[in-house]
Formats: sequence, structure tokens, C-alpha cells
Amino acid sequence: MQHNKGITLIALVITIVVLIILAAISIATLTGENGLIQNAQKAAFMEEIQAVKENVVMKQVKILALEQEGKSEELFTEKFNVTDGAAKDTLKREILYMREGMPEDKSPNDYDIDTEFESLVQGDGTINGIYVIDEETGNGKKDTYIYDEETDTVYKIPQTKIGSNIYHSYETVTKEKGGTSTGSGKIDEESEMVNIDNEYYYAPNLKGFSSKDTSVIYYTSDFSKSKEVPAQEYIDGGQQYQIEVEGETYIFHNYGKQAKKWANVKTTANRKEAWWVWIPRYAYNIGEGTKMNIIFIGTDNKPLNPEYNGTLPDGYEPHPAFTQGEKELKGIWISKYEADYSYLEKSEANNVIEPDMTGFDKEHTYIEIYDESVQKFEKEIKLSEAGDLKTVNQDNRWHDYANKKWANIRTDANGKEAWWVWIPRYAYIATPDSPKGTILEVIFVDENDRPIDPKYGNKLPAGYEVHPAFNEGDKKLKGIWMSKYEADYRYLEKSEANNVIEPDMTGFDEENTYIEIYDENMTAFTDEIQLKGADLTKVNENNRWHDYANKKWANIRTDANGKEAWWVWIPRYAYIATPDSPKGTILEVIFVDEEDKPIDSKYGDKLPAGYAVHPAFNKGDKKLKGIWMSKYEARQMESTGN
Repeated sequence: MQHNKGITLIALVITIVVLIILAAISIATLTGENGLIQNAQKAAFMEEIQAVKENVVMKQVKILALEQEGKSEELFTEKFNVTDGAAKDTLKREILYMREGMPEDKSPNDYDIDTEFESLVQGDGTINGIYVIDEETGNGKKDTYIYDEETDTVYKIPQTKIGSNIYHSYETVTKEKGGTSTGSGKIDEESEMVNIDNEYYYAPNLKGFSSKDTSVIYYTSDFSKSKEVPAQEYIDGGQQYQIEVEGETYIFHNYGKQAKKWANVKTTANRKEAWWVWIPRYAYNIGEGTKMNIIFIGTDNKPLNPEYNGTLPDGYEPHPAFTQGEKELKGIWISKYEADYSYLEKSEANNVIEPDMTGFDKEHTYIEIYDESVQKFEKEIKLSEAGDLKTVNQDNRWHDYANKKWANIRTDANGKEAWWVWIPRYAYIATPDSPKGTILEVIFVDENDRPIDPKYGNKLPAGYEVHPAFNEGDKKLKGIWMSKYEADYRYLEKSEANNVIEPDMTGFDEENTYIEIYDENMTAFTDEIQLKGADLTKVNENNRWHDYANKKWANIRTDANGKEAWWVWIPRYAYIATPDSPKGTILEVIFVDEEDKPIDSKYGDKLPAGYAVHPAFNKGDKKLKGIWMSKYEARQMESTGN
């Protein structure tokens, strides 16, 4: 008998049945509820909504920062009209569902839009608190998303059908009926007064921060170690100001005189980190010199510490930053980042746009070559003789940004010397590489904002953005030449003459202004003369009030409205840069009158070549005799308790 190697009819039928069963299982796996295809569709929808939500958070952070500067900006301006046909019934039900707090015994389909939803609609067809998200925040899509500020929810206006369900928001995808909240909304936690180490103040207020994207940072007393705790976990755990971890104490905040531990939080939105420090509401007065004394106060402007018996001491007043319109704030969050070109010091690559010498006078511009072995600029090359600039930097003679060696040039046109440093175009991102979270990473980019270093490919990594200083309207700059000089009244310390315009007291309240007399032997202000009745022609006899030749400045004090302030007189002057040091940072000044003629007769009627009047003394067509500068500067304070 021959061996039959074919397939029997029964075997064929069985094989077909098995294949049908497997196919059915595969199709169900792919297309059924919670199948691979539907899960992929849900993931794509969730990512889309979260990207817009992150943009909303970033805009909120930007507005918060503007508020600290006394500026205002609305989050969104266009209210969403629900009567023009754009709002589908499914969207209306989700809005009702979210506004009721996503109850576990309901789903969006359980809401009656004819009665429950219509009760929310105002006469103009809008709902209070629901706005259309602008095109920029909506990732380039117009009239596609709305934002409900009451529930901190982003909705997509068009329906998104996934399987048998329709979705408009991230929350309804992640929480089906009977599920639990993801905790991605805004925090409702308010500030409460605390007493820690006998210092009374309002504890950090996380209201408005996203519970999903915010962490509180605990530090050991020496700041050598830190612990990051999600904001929701911090709230659920009772908002402890300190925690014990493996036998060590970590502190979130302690504003007592000894600890001086300021509260820090970190937010992560749109893959960008930002760090914030909490400033509790306080009143202040100015002590000696530039020292500021503070007392933490309540929203009624009374001291929180009972030792003051509810009354601020004389001379203290609430800081105005805590009053915004009719709202009294318990504290404010201040951003810990500030635009600073030192960001570039973290660059790991020397891939930069070469310095652009366009517009410089070739006969009066010099490329400065720095010798690291002697730490000096030892050689310079006139631009007209430099030839190909790429050859100038052979062996990194001119610049080496990977090793923090910057490109420097010097100009001496019109007899006036100035030094400049090249800042190449770059993108940056915040990274918490230090306890204070103030280190930033940069990547140098071309004019199309593509990384120059090939290791990054043709696109910036997520979270990086080009510094706005490199964009002037529609123009994208290759880089910036930054002057190494900055307007600074220390210029005056080089003056060799006491020939100045006398302090101008015009406009000061004679009853509340005092001329301060400095005693050099006592190194203190020992006498003051009320402006009312003072003979200004005699006040400075024997240089009692000021002596600019010996760096003795004219000071006055004002105390109008119970608020004390100190001022110093800066007489009108012209200046010139002189290369008296390797970096060329010393300047000489000559005091001038309102016609810009030197007051010291030794110079004659005309300023020497190269001198220029400082622009601070020219206000439009008006030429100022001088400037009264406040002696106080906004800075971080420390409490002095009682």
C-alpha cells in the first residue's frame, strides 16, 4: 500500500473551524470593547486633550508670573455659545457630569439636557466659566476646544466616537461609570495659618495648581538631600510641613528665624519644569542701610503673632503685592527662574552659529584672542585683516563654547572703546539639577530652530524652546552681540572732581523731607535738616552734605504718609570706557551741565573725544540735571520676628 500524504475531508473541516475560531478571537481582540484598536484610539484622543490641557496650564503659569509684575492678562476672552449648534448633546451631558464632580453612581448619559443643562445657559447663549480656547493654545486648531474654569476641564467640541461610545474630554475616557477620579484637576486646598517655631504665617496655598503636574519639595536642614512628594499625596497626607524618612527629617517649610526654610514646589506642564517659592503675606519697614524687617500678617493686615496684640508697630505697612484689586491674598508664588545668559554655561557642545560681524566697522573692530594659560586677552586681530573668520578660530583660539570660552570683540569707533560678547541662538529647558532647581540646559540652534549638533537630529527634544531674545518680530536672529558694559552708577566712583550740579529738591514735600548729614568719623548719619526752612546754599558748607570727589554722596530721607524712603543724588555726567583692566570694564566720568558742557573748568567748554552723556539723563526732549535714585531695591527678605 502507498502512504497517503494528503489531507482528509474531516481534517480539512476541522482546520477550517479552528481558523474561524482563531479569526473571531483575533477580531474581537482588535475591534471589541477595550480591543487593541479602540485602546489605541483612546490613547491618541487622551494624548491630544492632554497636550491642549498642558498648554492651558502653561498659559496660567505665565499669567500668574505677570500678576507678580503688576500686569494682567485674561486666560481666554471668547465665551462658548451653546445655542449655535456646535454643542452636541453628548458634550452637554459631559459638562453636567464634570460639574457634578463625576459621581460614581452616574455616567454622562444619565443627565437630562432639556432641564438640567438649560438651567446653566445665560441669556446670551453662553455658560458662565466656559470659554473657547484660542488657536495657539489649541495647538493650531481654531474653534476646536473649550475650557471650563469651574472644573478645570478641556473638552473637544466635535464628537470623538470610539467603539460604541462618544467622548469629548480626557476625564470621561479615564473614568467610566463606577470608576475613580484620576486626580488631574485643580487643587482646592486653601492656606491656613500655622505656628512653627513661634513664627505665625500662612502656610503654602496650592489652590489652582494641577494635582497631576505639581510636586512639593522637602529638604533636609542643610539642603543636602531632598524628597519630591506629589501634591495630591501631600494634601491627602495632612499637608505636613515636615516628614521623617529613614530616620532623617525633611522640611517643606519653616519660616522661623532659625530655620528660614522657604516652601518650594515644582510644576511639570507640557514637559517643561518650573520652580516656585511661597511668600506669605507680610508687612515691612526699612531698617538701617538696605535691611528690611518683616512681620507676617493676616488678610485684615493685623499681625498673626499674638505677641503684637493685633496691632502693627509704627513704621510697618502691608506689602502692596498681596492686594490685587479687591482681593487680599494670603501669599504669592514667585517664579525661581529669571532670563539669564548664564544658561549657556550648561552647553555640552561647541556647535554654534559663528559670530556675525555684519555692520561692524572693519577698521575699528578687533577680534580678541584669549590666552587661557595667562588668563588674559593677549592678542587682537583687526577685522579688516582677519580674512576668513572660520580660520581665525582654528584650534578654538577665538571661542570654545563647549568650555565656556566666549567670542569677544573690541570696537573703538569715534574714539570710544567698547567690548562685546557673542551669544549664539539657542533653545533651553529647565532642569532641577540642583536643590534650588535653577540650572537650565541649552541647545544651540540655527535660524530654522533646528539643533546644530547632529546628535539631536533635525528637531529639538520635547520641552525645549528658543529664547525669545533671538526673535525680533518676524526676524530670527543668528545670535546677539551683548555689550560687556551695563549702565551702573558705580561709574561715578572714578570722578576726580567735586564739580557737580547741586541736588535738585524740586517737588519734594518740605514738611516730610530731611537732608541727611553724614559724619565720617562716626561712619554714620548723625544729623538731619528738615527741608522746610533749610538754606540749600549753606547746607553743604565744608562738604557736610556731599563731597563727590571723595565718594561722599548727597542723601535725603522722606517719610510722607508714614512711609520712610532714602534717596541718593546722581548728578548729570558723561562717561567713557577705558581699558584699565584686561576686561576693559573701568569707566571714567565727567560731570556736565544741562548743555552737556563740563562743569570742571579744566576741561574747557567741550567734552574730550569719546565721552558721551549717559542716556538716563535725557527724557525725550528734556535734559535732567540729575536723578534721585532710591537706595532700596526689591530683594528676598528674612524675618526678624519681634
